[in-house]
Amino acid sequence: MSLPTLLIGGSSKSRKNEAINLAKGTSSWDCHILDAQVTSGIHDVRGLTSELNKKPVNSTFKIALILEAQNLTLEAQNALLKTLEEPPKNTEIILTAVTPEGLLSTISSRCLKINLAISGESKVPNKVEKFLSLDSYERWLAAADLDLESWLSFWRERLLENVFSKNIEKEKIAKISKYLKLIIKAKSLKKRNASSKILNSIILFETPQEP
Repeated sequence: MSLPTLLIGGSSKSRKNEAINLAKGTSSWDCHILDAQVTSGIHDVRGLTSELNKKPVNSTFKIALILEAQNLTLEAQNALLKTLEEPPKNTEIILTAVTPEGLLSTISSRCLKINLAISGESKVPNKVEKFLSLDSYERWLAAADLDLESWLSFWRERLLENVFSKNIEKEKIAKISKYLKLIIKAKSLKKRNASSKILNSIILFETPQEP
């Protein structure tokens, strides 16, 4: 039995492409995909596991691709953990996520991690500027495109830059610290089936004006 593979880093597109390429190397036919940006609940994981328990149709192995697994609810991640602990026979499981920290430690520790080039991270500052230029309605429309993991990573970097700056601005540090707590709370609520779009919209509306 091979270890599950966890693809991290890069952009969501590069992670998806690499996962598909890995899957094609094992089986082009018996591949089951769960996109956690679309369906992220416990029933979705259980449905995937049910498919994996069936016999392969046209190959030796069955493949499970779980894209952007950091979006899975806490209950769904616990269900996934059980599958990783006792995987169906002749099954390969490939996950993608922004970082390992977006998953339960008991999941990420069971995976072979592949860190892709972080080509998408450099675009985050531009996204911040873009979102700041939007009005309230436009931010609501753009909320679906917000990746909380990348957003959190960006604002952590901004906090560190301000903390170690020669000209420390305590007010700015306090604002960013408060904002980081809001993002972390939103991540926690998202894993408990709270509306992703509403949470993302709140995050965008509360974005500090001077990153």
